[in-house]
Amino acid sequence: MHGIQMATRHIKLSKHSGFSLVEVLVAFSILVIILMAVLQSRIGSVRRIEQTGDLNQIQDKVRSDLANIRKQALKWQCVQGTACSGLSKDRDNPPLYNDSHCDSNSPLADFPVQTETLLSNNENIELIRTVEVNGSRLDISYTGKARDKSFNTNTSIIPQAMNWCG
Repeated sequence: MHGIQMATRHIKLSKHSGFSLVEVLVAFSILVIILMAVLQSRIGSVRRIEQTGDLNQIQDKVRSDLANIRKQALKWQCVQGTACSGLSKDRDNPPLYNDSHCDSNSPLADFPVQTETLLSNNENIELIRTVEVNGSRLDISYTGKARDKSFNTNTSIIPQAMNWCG
């Protein structure tokens, strides 16, 4: 009799071993929710990386454009053969600038930098430089966008030749 009871217990144990369908479905649902959260986080991260790359591209363009404008501001109205030309053969000659622009109502009218679109890449990137003459200085504004992020920065430059006006 003892042997029959053991066999019955063993059968009961094997009948209840494993997970029920409800338990499997709950575990699978939890796994899907966790995977969706991780996937959503990864997609957001990739979007931010792309956006940051676009903003970096805009900032690099602004930096290089401002460096170019500063270089032009140093050479604008420069008398050839003097140090302001930037040539090594002229480095020992004192810098001299033409002052004919000083008598004009708009002395910076012929400055070579104007308003223009610097970058336009599909719908992702746009950068516009705006140049306004404000007395003896140039007010330069950069506005743009990278995907959904806006970009705006301003600076002022006084060309070296303007310092020669008395």
